[in-house]
Amino acid sequence: MHNPAVERVAETPETCRFRLRSLRECRLIIVISPYAARLLIEAGADDAFESVAFLAPGAGTGRLLERAGLRVHWPESGGTSEDLLCSPWLEEIAGASVGIVGAPGGRRLLDQELSRRGARVERVDLYRRVNLAPSRAFLDALASGQPMVIMVSSTGAFDALGASLPARYRARWLEAGFVVSSERLAAHCRRAGVGDIVRADGASDAAMLAALERRPAP
Repeated sequence: MHNPAVERVAETPETCRFRLRSLRECRLIIVISPYAARLLIEAGADDAFESVAFLAPGAGTGRLLERAGLRVHWPESGGTSEDLLCSPWLEEIAGASVGIVGAPGGRRLLDQELSRRGARVERVDLYRRVNLAPSRAFLDALASGQPMVIMVSSTGAFDALGASLPARYRARWLEAGFVVSSERLAAHCRRAGVGDIVRADGASDAAMLAALERRPAP
């Protein structure tokens, strides 16, 4: 079943255009998700940034930007912040201006590591995330006692959904099997009390489903 932990709420096109102006002098702009890419394109950034290089976490985001006529690169595999930070486009960035386009809270590892490498980081938020209550179907599945596998691709989603659960469901939540998109997220889940974790090779649907298939039968 699909049980989103958050809802994305876009800023107005006017707000997006205004915020994006601060990135026009950047050497490189990182766009963290397909949703952020669509908002950037709708704001008319394909004209304003045609000479700027873009970096995407994966092909989904990258191809949206590419179809808009922008110069974009993305890792061959993965899709996590760690994969982005290993890319050659982020090796020689001391003194450079690097923009990050997304929403508050996400991928803060990028901000921290790029600043440590000497880049001047400019973050622009084009949307925000609003936490959602768990669905009745999800709560019923937790209460059923049947084996569950939960697929999570961000610490924000894990924390938001876990915090929204009524107390009587939390032990069952932590006892479920988890498929996660990175070792950093796996470590976060372990600290929260999760014991059954399989790590995918990235956050794409294909990578997450492949990790699900690797799980031993309950």
